[in-house]
Formats: sequence, structure tokens, C-alpha cells
Amino acid sequence: MLIGPVSGSTYDEDEWTNWSDWSPCSRTCDGGITQQFRRCKSPHGCHGVSIRRKMCNMQPCNEYRDYRNEQCRSFNGKEYRGKRYSWEAIEDPDNPCALICRAEGTDIIAKLSPKLRDGTRCRSGSLHVCVDGRCEAVGCDLKLGSPKKVDECGICGGDGSKCTSPIYNWEMLATGPCTLNCGGGQQPVKVVCRNSLTSEVVDHFLCNSASKPHRTSQSCNIHPCEPEWQAGEWSLCSVTCGGGLRIRKVFCAQEKNGTKIQVADKLCGHIRKPTNQEPCNLDTCPYWHAGPWSPCSVSCGKGYKTRNVLCRDAMNLPSSACDTELKPADNKACTDEPVCPSLMIATTTTSTTSTTTLSPTALVISRSGPTKKRRVKTTPPEPPSTTTELENKNYMESYSSRFPESYPTDYDSGSYFDAEELPREHTLPLIQPYPPMDNAVSFDRNAIPSEPT
Repeated sequence: MLIGPVSGSTYDEDEWTNWSDWSPCSRTCDGGITQQFRRCKSPHGCHGVSIRRKMCNMQPCNEYRDYRNEQCRSFNGKEYRGKRYSWEAIEDPDNPCALICRAEGTDIIAKLSPKLRDGTRCRSGSLHVCVDGRCEAVGCDLKLGSPKKVDECGICGGDGSKCTSPIYNWEMLATGPCTLNCGGGQQPVKVVCRNSLTSEVVDHFLCNSASKPHRTSQSCNIHPCEPEWQAGEWSLCSVTCGGGLRIRKVFCAQEKNGTKIQVADKLCGHIRKPTNQEPCNLDTCPYWHAGPWSPCSVSCGKGYKTRNVLCRDAMNLPSSACDTELKPADNKACTDEPVCPSLMIATTTTSTTSTTTLSPTALVISRSGPTKKRRVKTTPPEPPSTTTELENKNYMESYSSRFPESYPTDYDSGSYFDAEELPREHTLPLIQPYPPMDNAVSFDRNAIPSEPT
């Protein structure tokens, strides 16, 4: 079907051949292009055009067809840069009449042809068509190059004064699901032109472009949401081991415009409330394991005991997680050992009993009976440093006075004397020589034996 006048003009018919027959329409429905050709006969050129075109087959297709996409799919299975792809069409606003396609499932975009087939819409929803790789305007009178538009009354070329309400109106048609089930969500839309009398979606060109909405989404599911319990994040456990508790905030909330707002708990009374606390860190804590005490380091006097103290976990394996401030002592002083015995020498006097300490190297000990002459090294005593040592020194001075002046008892000189020169009555019995404590020897002057008979 051929309709509408022919585009192009003729200046001198004598210079041209006759026009050819109209070519087959480029499309079988939804508007295609047909064209005629002629040839210039003059060697000097001709005025006018050699080709003229017009719209054809403007009736709607029985089923929706995406003419641009069909052209991309014609390259499916063909090799492109060493591989084979399935293609889908995309629109390039800067080059609307080139065949731009994308390989499905990839980011590969390719220009598979510099020209779309004649009659392909320059843009979705537009009457303008691609002709020989260029976008040609189509008026509401369906003529190539026509500037006519439909007014608000639906009249092609009208001024909007012939009606009280528009016949063709813009409408937003949802193209995807709502983001929320309640409380007001958003969903993607496309803008279509609809005939208010027939409710049919018609070409965008029939609606007023000045009033076209520029929205890509609209509100949806604006009814209120039912209140429900909301639980916050769990707190840290109250202990790191041994069983503790962690808590969270649980409150009744209602969603509005994608935001949950706290409301009275009674509004959620018909729903079971989640727990706001639960046990945590139930593993047994690491503990200090103390072994048995060792024997005392000495058999008498002051010493110390030790033991092993180890950190172990619930599996009785070594651990480093014990609290060092709670670690039991691994050593202590001995408290039950006897006092070490001193080297005791007994002397007898007629008065009181006392004990004095002498240097063991200054001690002269002899049994009764024949004496042997031997020389003994005397060592001067240390100066008294305590009250007890001072008392002992005073006793020594008193005890030394009992010897004749001729006996050499000069502790200060560190000299030698003959032990056999001592009178028998002043010879002291030998007491078992235990190692002295604090480098001293004790004497009990009350234990001095009487003169032998």
C-alpha cells in the first residue's frame, strides 16, 4: 500500500530518464519505505533529485516485532573476532541509524552495520525513521519530512482549540516489580502515549511532547505495612569463658517508605516476641594448675620450697589465656624446719649461766690427761654489732680474766700460744663440732665442768 505524496522535486524533466517503478516496501507492516529512481541524461548534470521515497505498509503488525533487534539477531552464530555470539540491539542516541548490538551475557558492544534497514524507527516510540543511514522526520500525516504534529485534541496539525480534553495522554506503564511489598516502594516505568477513547497505546508522536513526563520510576504498594518485631544486634558476651549472657534490643516496628519506625509494643502483641538474651561462651575457662611443693631447700634453718604452676584449658592442654594476676605463687619460705644447732662449749661457774659466741678458729679444746704441745692460730673477733654480741664480748673479757696474766690470750695480735701451758682446770671438754651458724660458736658458761679430781 502506497500513501502520501512523494518527497523530492523535479526541475527539468527533459534532462532525466523516466522514474522507475516503486520498489517493494522495506517492511510488511508498521511502516516501511518505498522508493523510485531516475538517471540524469545530460553530460552537464541535471537539476533535481535522482531518488524519491515515501512511507508504505503503515498498518500495525499482528504481533509486536522489534525491527532493530531482528537485525542484530541476524548475526547470531556468525564469527566475530574469532568467537560466535548471540546479539541484542541497543540504541545509540548519537548514532541512531547504525546497527549497534551487544553480545548477550557480556560487555561486548559492536557496530555490526553502519546503516539500519530503511523504515527502522530512529528511536523507540518515535515516528521518525531511518532512511539510507539517516534519521528522517515523519509528520503525523505520515509523510517523510512533514512537520505536522498532533495537538491535545488528537488532531493532526491542530492547535488544541477543538476539544475540552485531550484524546491522547501520556501514561506511565510499569515495567518491573515494586521494591517493597508495603509502606511505599518504587518500580521502573516507561512512558507511553494512550488513546483515552480506545485505551490503546499509540505512537508517541500523537501525544504532546511538551507535557511528556521524564520519570523512570513511580511509587507502588503505598498501603501501610503490618507492625512486626525487630531485633537489634547482639551485644558482646558478658564473659569470655565459663558461660555468660549476651543481650539485644527487641522492639515493635512498622515500615514506612522503606524505613522501620518503632511503635508501641502492643501493636505486635499478636506475634511471638523474639528473645532478648541468650547464653554465650559456654566453654570452660582456662585455669592455673599448681603442682605439689618440693622439699625444703635446706634441712634446718631458713630455706624455700618451689612448685610448678601451669595454665591449662578445658582439655587439660597448655594454654596462654589465664589471668596472670590470679597466678598462684610458685615458691615460698620453709616454715616447719628446725633451727640449725650451733657449736656449743659448756663451762661451769659459781654464779649465773650465759652463752657467748667465739670464732671457731680461736677456740682451744683439750681432753684431760697428758697434753701435747701444739700451736693454735687465734683470730680476733669481729666488733659487736648487736646487743647480744656486746653482751658476749663483755663475758669474754670477764672469762679471760680468770686465766693467769702469763697465759697468752691476745686475740688482737693473732699470735700463737702453747695449748699445754693451760692449767688442767681450765681445759674445756670437746662438744660435737656442728658447723657454726652466722660464722660463730656458742658457749654456755653455766656448763663449765668442775675441776677434775
